[in-house]
Amino acid sequence: MVAHGFFSTYPKRTPKTHPTLQDFNFTHFFRHLHRNSQKSKLWSLFYYFDQIAEKEPEGSITLSRQVLSSKQWLTLEDWVESEGPLCPLVCRHEGRLEGAEPWALRACFASPLIGGRVLSGGCSQECIQFSTHPELLALLLWVEALEDNEAFRVSGLQPEGSSRITDPKGRAVVEPTKSEGGRGRLRLCLADAEDYGTYPMRQWEEDNLLRELNKAYLAFRPTAQPATPPNRTNGTGEEVGPRRLSPIGESFGSTPPEAEESGKDDIEQTLIEESNAKPIKCQRRPHQHSNLRPRSPDTRRRFITLGSSGEQLPVRTQPLRVGGIGSIDRSSSRPNQQSTEQVRIL
Repeated sequence: MVAHGFFSTYPKRTPKTHPTLQDFNFTHFFRHLHRNSQKSKLWSLFYYFDQIAEKEPEGSITLSRQVLSSKQWLTLEDWVESEGPLCPLVCRHEGRLEGAEPWALRACFASPLIGGRVLSGGCSQECIQFSTHPELLALLLWVEALEDNEAFRVSGLQPEGSSRITDPKGRAVVEPTKSEGGRGRLRLCLADAEDYGTYPMRQWEEDNLLRELNKAYLAFRPTAQPATPPNRTNGTGEEVGPRRLSPIGESFGSTPPEAEESGKDDIEQTLIEESNAKPIKCQRRPHQHSNLRPRSPDTRRRFITLGSSGEQLPVRTQPLRVGGIGSIDRSSSRPNQQSTEQVRIL
């Protein structure tokens, strides 16, 4: 699959024909070879093909889409009222993601469209991760855009990958690694956290806070222990039934078409244009670098809208009080689910 993508043998995709999928061809890859980061990504791919030609890997890679179903979706009240203890946490002042223990769950900041700009001129953490572990590139062929209630997890990769890239935004030094041929114990989680660099104050809005909390919980929760939050109630105290979350790709009607890649090298110009443009529209567009949801017309009623169908997920169980933000005792705020895994932050 990776070799076919390298030689661009797959049918071409555009944001108009496949709004939730990437174009898994190296059509635009080579126009960025004047960059050191792009050269290192190409060398890393060559090292990968050399390794599997010398000794074909054994075993299998497990790919799983993590989804919070309607019964598992957590509102702000669920988070505040939960009494589940935090899992053990170890913080380090130095180190790199590649230096973590083999059993550790590595979290990688990803894009809604898995892989981001790895096949163009991107040099983000996600792009480097996909370049040093080229088997991840196959995800671009069939993994559709992540929704606000989803994350993606991969296990069975070699921790050292095919190469090691240091200083990707500068000299971009690449060196091959040694592979034993068998599958490793590397577990990688891909979650698309929002970028609030252009609109810093938006990160404190309730719908954005809830979105990031649920996304982090979905990324780090033990897969064998799904969440079981209490039943939601409406303003009259009656229980509210579970909400059905739309399957990915159910509807493309809410996703506006976008122009094909114009060949611009840097995203800084895009951010400048967005900051000077009009307020963001109400659709979530996977190909944009800033996918912030728009402000709700009624600030007392917040929802998180899924891009595939326009379905709305509640932020609160009960509506906000007029002129206030509600009565929540944040001193008792704890995560909803007890976890036995350790999370290591590098």
